[in-house]
Amino acid sequence: MGETGPLVSVVINCFNGERYLKKTIDSVIAQSYQKWEIIFWDNQSQDRSAEIFLSYQDKRLKYYYADQHELLYKARNRAIEKISGELIAFLDADDFWEPNKLISQVCLFDNPKVGISCGNFWIKNESTGVVKLAIRKKIPSGMILNKILACYFVGMLTLVVRKTAIDKMEPVFDPTFEIIGDFDFVVKIAHNGWWIGSVQEPIATYRVHNDSQTKKTNLLQELELKSWAAQKKEEGVHAWNGSYKYLDNTLNYVMAMNHLKSGNKIQALKIALKMPIGIYKIRIVAIIIAPTIVLSYFKN
Repeated sequence: MGETGPLVSVVINCFNGERYLKKTIDSVIAQSYQKWEIIFWDNQSQDRSAEIFLSYQDKRLKYYYADQHELLYKARNRAIEKISGELIAFLDADDFWEPNKLISQVCLFDNPKVGISCGNFWIKNESTGVVKLAIRKKIPSGMILNKILACYFVGMLTLVVRKTAIDKMEPVFDPTFEIIGDFDFVVKIAHNGWWIGSVQEPIATYRVHNDSQTKKTNLLQELELKSWAAQKKEEGVHAWNGSYKYLDNTLNYVMAMNHLKSGNKIQALKIALKMPIGIYKIRIVAIIIAPTIVLSYFKN
């Protein structure tokens, strides 16, 4: 299956990604599944990103330079306009894949009901060298909108999407978001009735480093989720099989974690007490009663 099967378009959006870019590209080239193309969208990088990418001679690596610098989700939409594949994968310029990543996912699309697939992944802290598994329970599959809303588990670096699942989405990614565009994207596909296929093994590595946006965006994530939820309620989609009632749990978790990261355990506990019994509530309470070293682990 390494050279047969559907073409996978790998979208890499890059802005000043020279530090990690080579390993990112090499991890695609090393895939056991070889029917792919890279759509590299250079968002007007000012470092050696273009030089590094263009040093590869593989014709499957396709370079595009943005006319102007844009926020991530608008830039992703530009890159998607250039794809040729039946399947689309996403990889940031500082993350990388395991060699069997694509081959373990492409086969899931033999089921015509599957519109997206995802898998487990490693989280590597570049400052400490600590590597941990992102998801510690079985990843669900099938029609699982409720589970996505109640406890979002999809790592964008593991995501593969069937192109026909997004053909009618305009825009594909909502450019008004800065943080939760990935979440909004996956929810829309699941809401449209597509199944999710899952891979239990870790198939990629997500890097956390000083330049990572993850450390800078906790409050903005909370604000965007609140705005997103309010918009859905205005549209009346909270009535979709009752699915959107599960979103409150995710919102409460994000707010509680933000309070914990700010050192406000009392406010975090107040929020946790309102949450139903589940992994989010257990995690918050465990952090509150555990030593500081545990909170440091979750922060990282």
